[in-house]
Amino acid sequence: MVLMHGYGAPGDDLVALGEELSAEVPARFVMPAAPRIWQGGPPGRAWFEREPSLARAQLPAASRAVDGVIATLVDEGVPASRLVLAGFSQGAMMALERSLRGPATPRAIVLLSGGAIRGVDDGELDWSRLANLPVFVSHGRQDPILPFSGAETMVQRAEAAGARVTFVPFDGGHSIPPVVRREVTRFLREVVAR
Repeated sequence: MVLMHGYGAPGDDLVALGEELSAEVPARFVMPAAPRIWQGGPPGRAWFEREPSLARAQLPAASRAVDGVIATLVDEGVPASRLVLAGFSQGAMMALERSLRGPATPRAIVLLSGGAIRGVDDGELDWSRLANLPVFVSHGRQDPILPFSGAETMVQRAEAAGARVTFVPFDGGHSIPPVVRREVTRFLREVVAR
């Protein structure tokens, strides 16, 4: 499972979540640091900046970074078809973007408090690649950073494409609360067992 952190977080931001999940899910967890230093300064990192024109210019480098992680895992003997792409916030955007436009379709996708991919027109995304794919989406109804309506739209698009979506809305903000951690653990155990 490639688990990608959010905008402005340090590269090791999701290590604790990865450790928690790995105690329950028989899988290897890889948590790469985004390639850019966050505009707010180190130790924060970003996959791309928030402004759409900057995001559009920076997304190719971010995509290559994720593809490099995937290629390294494949070189180590992990079949691309067994990879799960996951992320929180901007990391979720990267997981979705690579799933819709990357070189290989993952085994499953986990989108924690994500949103629309910045700097990408919807016509550039191939939602049909999600057909029959397990997709986990969680989002806080009171999220002040990425609106809840964006998660609802993602769920609708994924379901229309034939994805098998597990949607876990929760009362709260931009976070990964205990209910989400429990449900994503259950989701991943089912994915690994298939």
